[in-house]
Amino acid sequence: LSGQEKTTHFGLTECALLRITASYLKSIYGSTDLDNIADGTELCDDVETMFNRIQQETRRLGINSKLRFVIDQVCTSNVLVNLEEFTSPSSHFDNEAFIEGSLLIANRLADVQINLMRDSLSVFDARQSFGQAMHTLQDFYAHSNWVELGRRIPNPNISKGQIFDLYALEGFATCSNCTQQNCAENNILPEILNGQYLTSGYFDIYHTGSSKPKGKCSHGGPFDVTTETDAIGFGINKDNENSDHGSYH
Repeated sequence: LSGQEKTTHFGLTECALLRITASYLKSIYGSTDLDNIADGTELCDDVETMFNRIQQETRRLGINSKLRFVIDQVCTSNVLVNLEEFTSPSSHFDNEAFIEGSLLIANRLADVQINLMRDSLSVFDARQSFGQAMHTLQDFYAHSNWVELGRRIPNPNISKGQIFDLYALEGFATCSNCTQQNCAENNILPEILNGQYLTSGYFDIYHTGSSKPKGKCSHGGPFDVTTETDAIGFGINKDNENSDHGSYH
């Protein structure tokens, strides 16, 4: 994967699945040749090489692996959330929809477990739900200010349908107006950062009926019309290195 591709939803999910697979082979079969993949010390600069090493190990162990097919199915389901649920705040943790997004992840992970226990055909539905849940999980970190708050470990409560953090309420301004590049990555208000308030950017593609309250942060990007209303200008998403808050990616 190139520098940009490895940090897309597909690339992030593929890398995670390869690491999980390596950990499984190590813990269940005692594989020792995949340690640097399992422990995360091998970066995802070349996932194809990682995949080939794992595939070689499964062949050595006599495992009939369908890993490539499974990875593609999970990753594709992840990516399709951006098409099929494009304007759903809960699917992307937009519009400060923290409880809704967390519940969505919890419900989809529950669907995974239910489908895995049904029959062999339901495993396809399980993979789809897992990929969708991973998309929303990734967007929590890309669309909220979790990283800007200085958090360096994952939120342990998301998959439980809870967040357990201070939220910036609807009337609580979170961003300042910023239309110049020199303020783009400092547009979250100091009182939000100092008070450790969780917020996320608002997103809308329609000029009429925008749901963004005054003073709130925008998601940002070429399709987001909320950047035209207070707080105007840059958003706070860090979907990739070229995003408004790209240095936090």
